[in-house]
Order: sequence, then C-alpha cells, then structure tokens
Amino acid sequence: QRMDHSYADAYSVEKTGENRITVKGKIVSEQREPIVKYTLAYDFVESGVTASVDYEYNAMKDGWFLPRIGLKTALGKSFENMEFYGYGPQESYVDKRFACCRDFYKSTVSDNFVHYIKPQENGSHFAARYVETDKLRISSDVPFSFSALHYTQEELSEKKHNFELEKCEDTVLCVDYKQNGIGQNSCGPLTQKQYRFDEKEFEFKIRIEVK
Repeated sequence: QRMDHSYADAYSVEKTGENRITVKGKIVSEQREPIVKYTLAYDFVESGVTASVDYEYNAMKDGWFLPRIGLKTALGKSFENMEFYGYGPQESYVDKRFACCRDFYKSTVSDNFVHYIKPQENGSHFAARYVETDKLRISSDVPFSFSALHYTQEELSEKKHNFELEKCEDTVLCVDYKQNGIGQNSCGPLTQKQYRFDEKEFEFKIRIEVK
C-alpha cells in the first residue's frame, strides 16, 4: 500500500460557519483508491482554535493497518520547553509503555529525542491528555499520542545512521489520534490484536490554545 509515500490532498476548503473553516480531502499514495478520506473543521475561538477531524479508512486488504493518524505541524525553534500528562518520562507506545508511569512531566524537545543507531520514529508519549510548549497548550477529552522533535519524519527515514541526522529549523509536533503498536514483525509475528490500529471510521478533536 506504500503508506510511507502517501500525502494529504485537500480538494475543498470553505467557510461553513461564522467562525468555522471546513476542509475535505484524502490521504493518497501511488494507489488509485485513497487510503483515508477526511473532513477537518477548524473552529476559531477567543483562546485559540479547536480542530475536529472525521476519518474514513479504506483498507484495501484484510490485515492492513494504519501505522498512525493525526495532525502534524512545524513550530519555531523557540518552542523548546514542554510539559505533558501521559506515559513517560521515556518514550511510550500502546504496546511499549509498561516501564513508564502515567504522570505529569516536564522536559525539552531536545531531550525528548532518542538516539537510535539507525534513525527511526521515536519520542512518542502514549495516552496523553495535554501537552504544553512555551506558547501553546494542546489538549483533548480522549487520550492521544504526541511527539515533539527537531527532526522531520522524512529525515529519520532517509538517513541510515544517527550521526548523519541534520536538525531542521523547526520543532516538529505530531499529535496522533492513535498509532499502531510497535510489535515485533521485523523478527516475528504481527502486532498483537489488542495493539492494532484497525478502526475504519473515527473522529479526533483537539483544542489548541495560545498561552
């Protein structure tokens, strides 16, 4: 399905209320059919903005799971300090969190990065309720996963060794509705069923407030 080559394609953007902008689009790869169809609504309020997303996943084959779904944005490098409530202090995922505790933590974006010899996705925190940077607070009524790094996902995927990594000019913040479990498919069976991201329709709503 080549999900690593997918990209978001918005085909309509319109004002649908006094303070609402609605975006309809799809996430596509080289496949003919879209992987995900989505409707994204931004509601602008005095304290910031609320983003609500309805997703519809088109699983082309049984046993294909979304690796993750959510929102990504680039913040300035000044967004270095972070505070959150979730599983920590080290990185945590739905099936890789049992050495972590769910609590309140303070850290930095630089310290959140995990220097694996072979660069890969890292630094996520599972079941968070909120994350704050120097100027923003992001929260949700349902637990979510997030990561904040000085590296893009493309940089982590393209480089073969950690010493080759080059920091970008931004803080890359990912806020995910869910992620598929890490699993052990590189050397064994698939991710266990309870850790698979196999939902076909789902909604994600977050609040983005300016501090």
